[in-house]
Amino acid sequence: MSEEQDINSPEMIETQEFTVESLYNEAIDHAKADEAVKALLDEPGVYTSNAPMTLTPVVGKDGRKSVVISGTGVMGDKIGRLRAPMSWEYREKANGKPDYQYSLWLQARAAYKIVFGEHATSIGQVFEYLRDYPAKFRLIQVGVPTKNNPEPSGDPGNIVMGIYPIKGF
Repeated sequence: MSEEQDINSPEMIETQEFTVESLYNEAIDHAKADEAVKALLDEPGVYTSNAPMTLTPVVGKDGRKSVVISGTGVMGDKIGRLRAPMSWEYREKANGKPDYQYSLWLQARAAYKIVFGEHATSIGQVFEYLRDYPAKFRLIQVGVPTKNNPEPSGDPGNIVMGIYPIKGF
């Protein structure tokens, strides 16, 4: 196609028609779709956040307050999307251990202490640190087949599993 051709010109428009009903006879290529979904995921690894990050306050259905930190990070020459929901309001899993959001909060709190040499005096200071200064975020993939888990449950995606300090930024 030359640069001068209009993609909406009659020569470029496919004239073959179909109906929604005819699509019931079309098979889905699940393997191809699964590969495309996996290709859209960010590579697992440890990313350094690109400050400033975005902070979004959220109140859950149960009334729990949390903040979602989001933005991008770099790992070598790769850029990844980071999104980590954290809550300073304790909740526990069925096994009695802190849940995901509180565990990330504990890691963020510990990172602050390592970077600044003392505990934060407020919740806001910890989030300000994550927003304004680089930190390390460990990103994993979930819901994708692996050698040890060939048929995972859940939708494919990336999850932040760890937050670590960068000293001397």
